[in-house]
Amino acid sequence: MRCLADSAETTEDDLILEVGPGTGGLTDLLFKRAGRVLCIEIDRDLTEILSERFADTANVEIVCADALASKHRVCQPISEAIESFSSESSGAVKLVANLPYQIATPLVMNLAVSFPAVRRLCFTVQAEVGDRLTASPGSKEFGPLAIMTQLLFTTKLTARIGPASFWPRPTIDSVMLRMDAITSPFASPQEVQECATFVRNIFEFRRKTLRGALGYLVENDVRESLAKDLDLSQRPEQVPVEGWLQMSRIVQAS
Repeated sequence: MRCLADSAETTEDDLILEVGPGTGGLTDLLFKRAGRVLCIEIDRDLTEILSERFADTANVEIVCADALASKHRVCQPISEAIESFSSESSGAVKLVANLPYQIATPLVMNLAVSFPAVRRLCFTVQAEVGDRLTASPGSKEFGPLAIMTQLLFTTKLTARIGPASFWPRPTIDSVMLRMDAITSPFASPQEVQECATFVRNIFEFRRKTLRGALGYLVENDVRESLAKDLDLSQRPEQVPVEGWLQMSRIVQAS
């Protein structure tokens, strides 16, 4: 836990999001370093334990909720906290968490795409998700998660963790990752949202070529415009990250 807390390089100006805090072991390290820690815990019994443990800790807020309102939207307490913090503070919003495996992928995707104020994500997750986040074009793991997070963040493997490090003990390996937002402004928030939607739509037809997939989504003239600069005989997983933003911009401009 200390390695995870250290990797975030938290300051007293930061808002920390912790999803799935359990009994508060990591929280205990985070509140001493951050300006504010928002803990989202879905289990009511654990929420009561956390509330009692941090009752006298002014900068820790415990909320009993599912971190995801839907597959493509985080819960209201998270979105409101980020928006409020962004308007009032010059600090950074950071996710620091041992993420529950079942929500890790959509949570990371939503925070990365929808909230520019989130500047760093430090988390443990199953190795399979780590592989998908760091996948290269042409690999079977390369998809919307890799494309969008690699457009917006640089990702570093902090540690590889075996099952014996957790209780209860899982049956799979985990990894600890650190993702840092790319500082160069290359796309507006609206462009990022449009690109994410476009990528998800195309990957609904990942077994088809780009030409075939685009046939379901755009008019023929738009498809031919894309063909001037892109090889539409490729399958979606073969297109490099930067090519997706280029395609999305052409489609949105048509």
